[in-house]
Amino acid sequence: MQLGDMLVGGEPRPKLLKALAVVAEHLHQLYNEQGRFIKDISKQSCVLCSLTVRDFLFKIGFHDVEVRPVLVAIRAFKGEEELHSLGIGNPDLRAKSDPKRWQGHMIVHLPSDRFVIDTTLYQAARPQWEQLPSMTVTPINRGHQGWGLESLASVRAELHDSTLIVQWFDQPKNKSWKNGPDALKGRREAVVAALVERFGKWEGD
Repeated sequence: MQLGDMLVGGEPRPKLLKALAVVAEHLHQLYNEQGRFIKDISKQSCVLCSLTVRDFLFKIGFHDVEVRPVLVAIRAFKGEEELHSLGIGNPDLRAKSDPKRWQGHMIVHLPSDRFVIDTTLYQAARPQWEQLPSMTVTPINRGHQGWGLESLASVRAELHDSTLIVQWFDQPKNKSWKNGPDALKGRREAVVAALVERFGKWEGD
């Protein structure tokens, strides 16, 4: 299912689907309307957006929602040949990192509903996978291993002449995002409140 820039996999329950529609339509638009951020900067900030979506979902009743630091691996294959690959994050937390940029990626994790939400794949756009969605909602699918990490979710898509594989590897020890400015609550409070207002009331589960 496609909701604007968001590709939704699986079958989210109606309340979650409504919440996802609100996020897809309003999240990045609201940050652009704030006037305090560079235009479209939210599309590059996984920490800011994941924390925003987490707070929004919690306020409307998804009380087990959390954020998870991950390593994202995106690969395109033609048969057995790897055509192109991209990683977001660093599997080696002991390596020297860029002091101006967190070496990781963040998503929203809904354990009870068994979904992960990635709202900032805009930065991963490449000619080799023009069909890659900018935001995704993917059922949890553990079991794959890579770089000593376990995957939370994965997507495989058959393109017209290649195969695209996207995997989100759980990296709970990568906690240095907490020290960055995008983790500050004050940066997201207004957008969280606006999302809750747009969601409105919900009757039922």
